[in-house]
Amino acid sequence: AIVSANIGDSSSLIAVYSKTEQKSHIIFSNRKDKPHLPSEKERIEAHGGVVVPPKMFHGELLSSRAFNIDKNIGLAMSRVFGDIDAQRIGVIAEPIVQVLSIKSILDKFHDEDIMFAIVMSDGTVQDVKEQEVVDELGKALNDQDSLDAKGMMEVLQDLIMKSSKSWLST
Repeated sequence: AIVSANIGDSSSLIAVYSKTEQKSHIIFSNRKDKPHLPSEKERIEAHGGVVVPPKMFHGELLSSRAFNIDKNIGLAMSRVFGDIDAQRIGVIAEPIVQVLSIKSILDKFHDEDIMFAIVMSDGTVQDVKEQEVVDELGKALNDQDSLDAKGMMEVLQDLIMKSSKSWLST
């Protein structure tokens, strides 16, 4: 089995690059721990927290947030390590654990395909979609012996720069 234990709003993915299709397929994506999810919202509100749902701001969808009643503590996730103030409003440090059958994963690809996993922060996938990340990485893994292909480090640097543009412009 493959065990995924996630806390926070980072992304853990398992993908397969199909050499015949020349495309990557996401076969596992962890759940993102957001305050607006029904079970998370219920827990936060039971602890006196306030959940503000996702909203649009200057054309960008902002994450939901968990606040204390005075709205001076705001967190864009419902599970986190080490934030004692957030724990007072029902934000917990208990990960979501998902157990994946290796057989079910292996059934989804052929011998010539490339399976890979990636873990990224929420900032990485804010402006770059998960599918774009796995497409670029799958292609780089497939083409690694080709002289004209982008190297893995170059692909990763390009993805980081693309995702960081919005952070740098604010």
